Amino acid sequence: MMKNHTIMLVVLLGMDFLVNGLSLNNLEDEKIMDFDADNVPAEKRNLLQFGKMIRCATGRSPWKYNNYGNYCGSGGSGVPVDGVDRCCQAHDRCYDNNDHCNPKWKSYNYATAGTSPSCRITCGGSSSNDQCQTDVCECDKVAAECFARNTYNSNNKHK
Repeated sequence: MMKNHTIMLVVLLGMDFLVNGLSLNNLEDEKIMDFDADNVPAEKRNLLQFGKMIRCATGRSPWKYNNYGNYCGSGGSGVPVDGVDRCCQAHDRCYDNNDHCNPKWKSYNYATAGTSPSCRITCGGSSSNDQCQTDVCECDKVAAECFARNTYNSNNKHK
C-alpha cells in the first residue's frame, strides 16, 4: 500500500508553530527551516531535516510541495501529474521500502553545503549513520534533488 508521508512535515511544523505561539498565516512564505534541528525532539527531527534539504536543493519553502499533484501530501494515488509529483511518488515508495526503519521518525546525520542551484547534500556528514539512518537520509536526499531537477508548476499545487 502506497502511503504519503509529506503531509507529516506540515502537521509537525504546524504544531511547532502553534506551541511556540507563532502565526500560521502565509505559511508558504515563511522561512520555517531557519532553526536548528538539533534542538527539536528526535521524533520530529527527520521531517525538519527533509525540509531543510528541500530548501537547500530548490531554494523553495518545503510548504510549496505539500498538496502538490497526486502524491505530494496526504494520500497518494493515480498517475503523477508531472516530474515533481513523480519525485513524491518515489519518496513514498522509498519510505515504504524502509518501513522497518520507521522513516518518518528516524533522524540521521547529514550535511548541506551551498545553496540552490549548487546545494550539495551529504548523508553522514562528519558523523556516521547506522544502516536505517543512511537509507532514510538517502530517501530524503534523492527526493530533494529530484525536486530541484524538475520544474515546479504552481498550477499543480492544490490549495
